Amino acid sequence: MNLSTKEPFDTLVGVDIGGTKVDVLVTDSELSPLAEVRSKVKSNSPEDFVSSIRLAVSEALNKAGTSIPQVRGIGIGIPGQVVPEEGTVRNAVNLELSEFPLARILSDQFDSLPIFLEKDVHNAAVDAFLRVNENNHIENLAFVNIGTGISAGLVLNGRLYRGEHGMAGEIGHSVFLPDGPHCSCGNFGCLEALAAGPAIERLGREAVESGKSTRIDVATSQGVFSAAAQGDEVAGNILQKVGGYLGQALQNLVMAYDVGKIVLGGGVSREGKRLLEPILQEWSRMAEASTLAASLLLPEIIEVVPADHKPGVWGAIFVAQKRLGSYDHIKSGNVTKRLANLKL
Repeated sequence: MNLSTKEPFDTLVGVDIGGTKVDVLVTDSELSPLAEVRSKVKSNSPEDFVSSIRLAVSEALNKAGTSIPQVRGIGIGIPGQVVPEEGTVRNAVNLELSEFPLARILSDQFDSLPIFLEKDVHNAAVDAFLRVNENNHIENLAFVNIGTGISAGLVLNGRLYRGEHGMAGEIGHSVFLPDGPHCSCGNFGCLEALAAGPAIERLGREAVESGKSTRIDVATSQGVFSAAAQGDEVAGNILQKVGGYLGQALQNLVMAYDVGKIVLGGGVSREGKRLLEPILQEWSRMAEASTLAASLLLPEIIEVVPADHKPGVWGAIFVAQKRLGSYDHIKSGNVTKRLANLKL
């Protein structure tokens, strides 16, 4: 792309930060994707963390054939407790960040470019999901991200619900087994320590190390899913246990907030049916024991984001657009057509 033909402030950048990776998307003002980049996020020090984000954004801009002077702003979704108005990460246990002014630091490195933070993939993704599905009139929704961690973005009565301290939806740090494995938050037996990606990987590794006959490749959680798909009994039992915990957690969301839709996203959710089946089996067990559960735990209210959809990074794009005051631009012309075809 010839830079001389581009207008200033022609592009937006969305950044989706996870516990182990960072996704970057660059679009033009009408939401046409220009470039995408995925790379590892370094969390061994704040300096390395910022450097990995900066390099990923720079790589994406270079791939798009554009540069900082053409960018209107950058939206970022990051896990943990975030103060969006300050651009500060107050506490992100999986990234070992505390009271960290990420927006200011990145803005200083990108020529004072506006940087906007949102809490994790789920709040940004909720915005993306609602924008694309606004004609469906979804009033009560939980967008549950299952990856390195587990958390939920909540929409109640049509509005994003943040909670008193901006931490609504942190179901990953709800304690399920008080004598269970240690969690990154400091407690024991949290849902995240039982059912997130690293937990599945740990369970697979423990099975292999115990000498059980299994096909599990312990390198990643995907090794457990892959073995289960081949009929491996040990892997299948692990997924049944994980699905049971997730089913209980999602039941808690339904009972606490009476949501009418649960959307599962994140790296682990890319396994689709193999993740969903044990969750629904747990719901079926509950429904058999309770007419109340049977009336609310309807399989059709759970939707898994397709593997090729990217709600987190698109949500970050929308965060930037909204905070820049161009939210209503989504209603007009080619942007509306583009939204209708977005894979979120």
